[in-house]
Amino acid sequence: MIRLIALSALLVGCSDYRNINPKLRVAGWEQAEVSCEQPPPCEGAAASQCVCAERPTWQLQDVNQNSDRFTETFGLDAFEGKVVVLSMYKVNCAFCAQQMGYLQVLKDHLSSEGFDVAFATVLKNTGEIGTTCASASECGNNETCEQGFCHSAAQKVMSERRDSYGACALFASPNCDGNERSSQVRVTYPVFQDTVADHTWESAHDGAVKDEFYIYRPDGRLALYVSAAERIVLSDLTQYRALKAKLKAMALGKVPCDADNPCAEGQWCRQPQTAVCGASGYCAPNVETNDSGQPVCPVELYPQPVCGCDQNTYANACIAASQGVSLFDQGHCLD
Repeated sequence: MIRLIALSALLVGCSDYRNINPKLRVAGWEQAEVSCEQPPPCEGAAASQCVCAERPTWQLQDVNQNSDRFTETFGLDAFEGKVVVLSMYKVNCAFCAQQMGYLQVLKDHLSSEGFDVAFATVLKNTGEIGTTCASASECGNNETCEQGFCHSAAQKVMSERRDSYGACALFASPNCDGNERSSQVRVTYPVFQDTVADHTWESAHDGAVKDEFYIYRPDGRLALYVSAAERIVLSDLTQYRALKAKLKAMALGKVPCDADNPCAEGQWCRQPQTAVCGASGYCAPNVETNDSGQPVCPVELYPQPVCGCDQNTYANACIAASQGVSLFDQGHCLD
């Protein structure tokens, strides 16, 4: 049995994805996009968590003092035309602060490769902060009244330089300060504060809880919901790479390509239908690689061989894509 598992890992090229949440097993080569004209069935989930759910219309204050829009009140519609990664975190949560540092590094990492993806966090309303005010006398101890909302010191430090726990070893972000392992990360993306009056977590996100993720497409429709039970842990390199690849594919969208109109550097032209070789297709990001230069692909117990348009057999579709080869058929190529 051990030999079989080892052989499978060798054939698919990389064992990084063995323990990853199936919802994140999406490499950059996968370009299929769900049509929201006929949304897929969604059973047992809240409306806001269903694929193709419309982007919520809440308006909250940006409480990140490092953000360009600090103290402004706005919503996700400010990111129209962009992929948006929305995370739900709490004040005084060490894990939350760590992951926010990783999200900043991921944002900068994507930007360095030409992918403009928006990130935002909504801090949970705790009853002590995020309340409306006319003066500091209406806020609690050690709180200030800024632009009509109470702010606490604990709330503000959520975006200050945070221990990265290795995030800066993944990418030398301009917001990293220090060496790779002990570097601090300066969070610059918007951090919104839920309020007693809005109850955004409850009203717009159906009783959201800490560690949930909502990823919206450029058209404002939900592409992926990740529950707290399946939470994304970006300090896990495999999950970091999987999310990065997914976001790149979403941000690229469907750019047409053919022999006369090649894709940009770092992309390849993928034919969307099996057995349609040499025709027009869509640009897809190159498959992510690990430090050894091997493609980072989903690992299954058994290989899933495919026949490429070059008439060579590959262990799976991802391995073929890593060589810039579209699929001719499932299974081994016939002689």
